[in-house]
Amino acid sequence: MDRFHLILCLLLFASGALALVYELLWIRRFTAVFGAATPATAATLIAVFFGFTVGNLVMGSYASRLRRPLRVYGLLEVGVGLSALLVEPLVTSYGRMYPMLFKTFSGSAVGFSAVNTLLVAVAVFVPTFLMGGSIPVLGHALVGGGRRLGVAAGGLYAANTFGATIGALSVPCFWLPQLGAATSYGVCVAASVIVGLLAWTLDRGEMSPAEPTTVARVKNERAGGAESSLPVWWTLALAALSGVLTFILQITWGRMFAQVHENSIYSFSVVVAVFLAGLAGGAALARELLRRGWAARKLLCFAWIAAGLAVSASPRWFYSLTDGLDYLAAGAWTSYGARVLWLSVPTVLLPTLFAGMVMPLLMELAGHNRSATPGQMLGRLLGVNTAGVIVGSLLAAFVLPAWLGMWRSLAGVGFLMVLPGAFCLGDSHRLCRLQSRQIIVGLVALAGFLLLNSGQLPRTQLNIRRGEKLLHLSEGSHGIVAVVEERGSRRIKLDNNYVLGGTASTGDERMQAHLPLLLHPAPRTVAFLGLGTGITAGGALLHPVDKITAVEIVPEVVRVAKDFFGDANLGIVNAARGEVIVNDARNFLRGSGRQFDVIVGDLVVPWRRGEAALYFVEHFQAGRGALTPGGLYCQWLPLFQMSEEEFNIVVASFLDVFPRTTLWRGDFAPDRPALAMVGHTSETAIDPAAVEGRVRELQPDEGNPHLGHPAGLWIYLCGPVDRKAARFAAARRNRESEPWLELLGPLAHGGLAHSARPLFVGRLLDAFLAEIRAPSLAGSPLERLGSSHLQWREAGARLGEASVLLAEGDGGAANARMQQALAPLPPEVQRALGGASPAPSAK
Repeated sequence: MDRFHLILCLLLFASGALALVYELLWIRRFTAVFGAATPATAATLIAVFFGFTVGNLVMGSYASRLRRPLRVYGLLEVGVGLSALLVEPLVTSYGRMYPMLFKTFSGSAVGFSAVNTLLVAVAVFVPTFLMGGSIPVLGHALVGGGRRLGVAAGGLYAANTFGATIGALSVPCFWLPQLGAATSYGVCVAASVIVGLLAWTLDRGEMSPAEPTTVARVKNERAGGAESSLPVWWTLALAALSGVLTFILQITWGRMFAQVHENSIYSFSVVVAVFLAGLAGGAALARELLRRGWAARKLLCFAWIAAGLAVSASPRWFYSLTDGLDYLAAGAWTSYGARVLWLSVPTVLLPTLFAGMVMPLLMELAGHNRSATPGQMLGRLLGVNTAGVIVGSLLAAFVLPAWLGMWRSLAGVGFLMVLPGAFCLGDSHRLCRLQSRQIIVGLVALAGFLLLNSGQLPRTQLNIRRGEKLLHLSEGSHGIVAVVEERGSRRIKLDNNYVLGGTASTGDERMQAHLPLLLHPAPRTVAFLGLGTGITAGGALLHPVDKITAVEIVPEVVRVAKDFFGDANLGIVNAARGEVIVNDARNFLRGSGRQFDVIVGDLVVPWRRGEAALYFVEHFQAGRGALTPGGLYCQWLPLFQMSEEEFNIVVASFLDVFPRTTLWRGDFAPDRPALAMVGHTSETAIDPAAVEGRVRELQPDEGNPHLGHPAGLWIYLCGPVDRKAARFAAARRNRESEPWLELLGPLAHGGLAHSARPLFVGRLLDAFLAEIRAPSLAGSPLERLGSSHLQWREAGARLGEASVLLAEGDGGAANARMQQALAPLPPEVQRALGGASPAPSAK
């Protein structure tokens, strides 16, 4: 590689890294607009690759006319940076149109997605068009009068893809934590302009374009090159097929890895980076083999067949290496990330290494064609390849999950990769006629697929020793939904390890509805952000409310809630007072224009991709805007998935929107506690008499018999939250541009939870709750509470302490603390909590 070629590769490495950073930041930005991560990601990818496709085709057609290609490339990069500045104003304009569009197209999911995709395409078209023109322009310049497209442009393609690998890793590891989304975007814009100016200054003068191929004698063509070439239509078809299949692989492998770990921003980036590294490594390998004189046609046959076999084997390897889809055990993030990386090598890196060889080899074969200039051929190849990526993303996201499922999709892709390899074994002039060696390869491949039988692998893990049974399994765009039964209790799992609730915790799940509804003086309408089993939303049927709305993003979850949890959720899916809307909660709150007396945010993993946005300041603002005057917003927090720092961040973010906030327990579990932030929009304090009236109106709930008396509610009270408290005043805010929960959570969950950043449970939680019980209630929503209410609150605190002591193994102290807790409670509450009924209690 000469110095000039090396400089071009370095420039394209930088532009590839920046392109991936742009792409990931755009996905985050449009996710904030669209709400759901899956449709936003699909829309952004389609829009980005549409721009790439048009840029490849248009700039490839003009490449032969360019006398100063490096200078033109510099202008393209400067244009990328400047046009990227236009994306945010367009997104902001779209945000203002969003409520109108939501109401217009909310009845048609396909129509709404199409409109969203169109608007994204408009926003990012100019920068992506300019990005797409880079390789055709520089590739044509490097080829000159020769035809070694695979050697010249293949190196540029590899460098650009290696840069994308670094870009994928840098977003969660550097850009977001160090600079935030907005500053990162500005730095990328500046970097694109700098890359463009460097290319301009490095331009070494006029370069003669390749002569028209109908006239020029190809001097650098390998001996026998023409005989080993492929027809143009066949080459373009293979390039398109490569784009379709490789992107199906990327999305399906991401779904595969989601079965064994929480889908965090880090694990997602590692898998994407390994995938891109494989493609880049394959491209570099193919270029080097071509440079050493290997035959492109034979290498192409090998690449397709080897990739197909490795892809087909990847499900079996993955299932075996994870001990049957076992959850990746906790550990320090470095070791956890290393395990994800190690698991990716045989299942992702090896197949993509072979698949990555395909495009440079097709470039080399296309270079022998004399009907177009090298730039035109390069633009067409890359154009149809990126067009194939669009098709692949649509198939993998919306068609294949329900049609074939995860394992069969991978097996099908593997088989489809072997077929073109087998066909390429034939003679150039008889490609459409089957020959004996093609038939043999096809039959051997088919036999291998049948022996592997990857499609029959389980898609969710069952503990047979505990008697777990699989009642239902279905796949959709948002993941794999399973219903599992164990000793008479049922639960829903999403992607094998994420439990969405179950009948064993019916009382606690209904309590998440009872608490906010009892605190509102007269709730008529209530919205639940998340359905899950439907048990929480079903709890609202026990209250005299007029309308219960549950918003659930996963359609398969709605179906299983209806079919398998109807008794526990009191038939909420078909209830006359209930409605279930399949949509993203943020979409719905911001776009529907509807208002509610009470909004309840479900327990979701605070740092999980997609769901982390439900803890953004912007989401809480949308929630406040959807409340009626005097309404309540209740957000449940899974403290067993949060460190103290994360807790401070989310509470501080909530307080910015709801300065009058109270905290309530959801249970008395020592190691898996749930806590509710209740945001009060009314300046009037809670009326205890009204709450008692609401308790009397509540229909009996066998899961929460202690709610037969008002004391059964007040034992859950923790206290008011002071936004001026040092821990909250100094805390970072969780925003779309600074997603701190998404960045910090996986690190704690990955193992630091037991060292530097322990989970906010047990003694740590009790110490904090003691803090907020101490201050005066004057000026807070609780200022009207009487002595009996405060006694009952103290009883709840003692119950929490008793559970911690019991978890620590101190049964004697736990029993003594339990008796202290029960003493001031009414007899019916004592009986409901499992205690004796001693002396008369305060009322």
